[in-house]
Amino acid sequence: SAALAQDAGSVATYQQAVQTNPNDVTNWVHLGNAHMAGGNFAAAKDAFIEAIARDYALVDAHFGLGLSQYELGDYPAALFEFDAVTRLDPERFDGHFNRGVTLAKLRDSAGAIEAFNQAITQADPEASDAQKVNAFLGLAGQLKRTQDYAGAADAYAQALVLAPEDPELVYLKAEAMYRAGNGLDALPELSALEAKTSDYRVSALISDIYI
Repeated sequence: SAALAQDAGSVATYQQAVQTNPNDVTNWVHLGNAHMAGGNFAAAKDAFIEAIARDYALVDAHFGLGLSQYELGDYPAALFEFDAVTRLDPERFDGHFNRGVTLAKLRDSAGAIEAFNQAITQADPEASDAQKVNAFLGLAGQLKRTQDYAGAADAYAQALVLAPEDPELVYLKAEAMYRAGNGLDALPELSALEAKTSDYRVSALISDIYI
C-alpha cells in the first residue's frame, strides 16, 4: 500500500526511467505500482513481468504481478505469484494473506485456512491491527465454509481482542457460537449489543438461541 501511494501519478516519470535504463528492475516495479494505483492493471502486469524477467528473485515484482493478475480476474495466475512470494520471503505477511484471499476465491477452503493461519503467524511486526483483523476474518469465513463453527468463533474472538468495539465482530462471533451449539454462552454479549444497536439480526439471533 505504501509503495502504491508513493508511486501514484508517477507513470510518466517511471516510463522515462525504464526507457533510459531498462535493466534497473526497481524502476520497473515502480512503474508497475504506478499503473496499479491508476487502475491500469494490464500495463502493471507487463511492467512486473519485465522486472521478473531481469531478476526472478525480486519479491516485490512477484507480489505486484499477483495483485495485477488478481485484479484482471486470472486467479490461478495470481495464486502462482503469491506462491512465489511466500517461497522467496516466507515471513512476509501480505504474501500469505493474499495467497489466502486468492485460494478463497478459487474455493479451496483448506488451502485458504492454511494460508490465513500462516499470515497470522507472520503478522508481527509487519501487519497493522486492522490487517490482522482482516486475516482473522478471512480465516473465520473459510472455517464457516467448512462448517467448523467453533473454530470460526475462536477466530472472531481473537479479532475482537484487536477491535473490541466492533459490533459486527461481536455478532459474527455469537452467530458462530450458536451454529456450533454454544449459543447460550453468547447471550450476555448479544444482550449487551442489543441494547446499543438497532440491527435486527441481533434480536433475531437472540430469539433463535432461546428457541
